[in-house]
Amino acid sequence: MEFMSTLGNVLISGNPQRTDSPEKFSVYCNATEVLISPWDVRINFMENIPPIEGVPVLLVHGSIVMSAIHAKALLKGLEKSISIYEEKFGDLDVQRVEDFQKAMLSESTPQT
Repeated sequence: MEFMSTLGNVLISGNPQRTDSPEKFSVYCNATEVLISPWDVRINFMENIPPIEGVPVLLVHGSIVMSAIHAKALLKGLEKSISIYEEKFGDLDVQRVEDFQKAMLSESTPQT
C-alpha cells in the first residue's frame, strides 16, 4: 500500500511506522459539509439516515477543523488518490450522486 503525505503531496514507498491515537475513530460517511472562515476550514462528516416524518435527516458524526493551507494540501492529496483509484478501478460517476441528492431534496420539499 502506498502512503501519501498531504503536507508535501509526496508518495512514499514502503510502510511507514504507525501508532494509533487513543482517540482514533472510524465512522461511515455518505455526506459531507464544508464550512470556511478567514481562519480555518471545518469538514463535517455525516450520514443520510431514513427520513423522520418525511423530513430528510443527516446524522453528524463529527468534524475535522484545519488551517486553510492544510485543507488545500489535503485536496491535492485526495485528487491524487482518486486519480490512482480511477486508474485501477474505473471512473467514478459523481453526476449519479448529484442526481440522487436532487431527487431526495425534491421528494422532501412540500409541493404547493
